[in-house]
Amino acid sequence: VNEFMNNLFKKINLKSLLFHVLVPMMLVFTIMMLIPDYRPFLDSINKPLDIPNIVFVIIWPILYVLMGISAYIVDQKEGANINVAMKMYYIQLILNIIYPLVFFYLHSFVFGAIITLTILFILVHMMLRFYKINKLSFYLLIPYLLWMLIANYLQVGIYYLN
Repeated sequence: VNEFMNNLFKKINLKSLLFHVLVPMMLVFTIMMLIPDYRPFLDSINKPLDIPNIVFVIIWPILYVLMGISAYIVDQKEGANINVAMKMYYIQLILNIIYPLVFFYLHSFVFGAIITLTILFILVHMMLRFYKINKLSFYLLIPYLLWMLIANYLQVGIYYLN
């Protein structure tokens, strides 16, 4: 068992893994801390589904860890497809980081919906590329895909209801 664990840790690039997992979480956390209290705004809008805030607090860190591990796996591979797949990953990640500013700070339902729909579109294409590179990296993104379907339902519903 010790030999297996030693070999496993020798193969893991810990700095790269931590970069892929922790940096996105810290960026989103920082942005959320910069946004004034958004609860009155959320309470004032009509929603197609009322999900308790605690669900978001639990789900998003888990999703960021899964995304980070998935991206780490792909980033450790070599080949022409890796660059395109990772660019798609970073684009959707940037959109994820921008979204709270657009929705919670600017209160833009239209741009919030455009961002979530764009993330979903990029995510599906990214997942297909990840699948060709490493199947585990694809499977780790399935919870994120399911959550983005819910997020799009919520965001487009908010747009139409308000």
